[in-house]
Amino acid sequence: MSEQTQGDSPWALSARQFPVDGNARDRLLFLLRYAILAPSTHNTQPWRFTVAPERILVFRDRARWLQVADPSQRELHVSVGCALENLLIAARAFGYQAELTYFPQHLGADCAASVLLYPPETPVRPKGGLLDAITRRQTSRRPFRPRAVPADDLRRLQSVCGDHRVMLYLTDDGGVKQRLEKLVAEADARLFAEPAYRQELARWIGDGAFGTSWLLSKLGQVAVTYLNVGAKTAKHDTELLNSAPEIGILATHDDDRTNQVRAGQQFQRICLQAVLAGLGVQPMSQLCQVEHIRGQLGRYFPAPDARAQLVFRIGYADAEQQPMPRRALDEVIG
Repeated sequence: MSEQTQGDSPWALSARQFPVDGNARDRLLFLLRYAILAPSTHNTQPWRFTVAPERILVFRDRARWLQVADPSQRELHVSVGCALENLLIAARAFGYQAELTYFPQHLGADCAASVLLYPPETPVRPKGGLLDAITRRQTSRRPFRPRAVPADDLRRLQSVCGDHRVMLYLTDDGGVKQRLEKLVAEADARLFAEPAYRQELARWIGDGAFGTSWLLSKLGQVAVTYLNVGAKTAKHDTELLNSAPEIGILATHDDDRTNQVRAGQQFQRICLQAVLAGLGVQPMSQLCQVEHIRGQLGRYFPAPDARAQLVFRIGYADAEQQPMPRRALDEVIG
């Protein structure tokens, strides 16, 4: 993945650039410029789109599926849900009415969503809100400051998660955090002990998925491939978790594709609301990548059949130096 200058970066996006005088397809393509800024597991960006008259189709891209880390494709569908939510937020911000259908069978197995878009009678120029947060959102990979999250901000995070099929659990409980730290260490140890997992991760590092230079990417690829860095990673990850004033878990009753996409949508809304509150968010993906550990996370919900879809830490941290690279829009349009 090539490096991009600030001027041509997909992140250099503003509502002022909306093609008011463009045709219908130009406007829908502009909305997709927001969709591709969504987070994804290991920055794999496993999505594709097709633009039709008044409709955008969202596809999962199984060529970018992490077959070792994500054998069930749960994280792939969560990632697609994040991109879908960005698209919906952008569409509504510009005055479109959106009609969403999950997994329309007549459009093929890989079509995760069909979004029918009705344009406004007059162009809308949005200001602020979740739309602007899309271009400011970055995954926080640094330790958080020892500062509690105000109750009002926690309530906003809860309220922005508006789908009743997706449950959000937020906690600052020290006992819960200690148990999760042990699970993080176990998950990292198990994953990095698998040569196939290290090889898969190394391939994405070598391709520059994490925004490092070519040399650092190749050095990282070699290190991860041939060295079991599980103990070092576990120490680092438990320190990150311990620094978080709040831990969040998203869960659903049903562990099917549609609910995984919905969980991704809600996670993205949480990330964007966190941006507005000056907060950072980082998924702790390993906790759900080891299935028997994932099964233990349901104990934190009152519903006995809850299935965790994503665990994340949240708090205050310095901004990352630069956002993660993104594929150009023309690379994801089919």
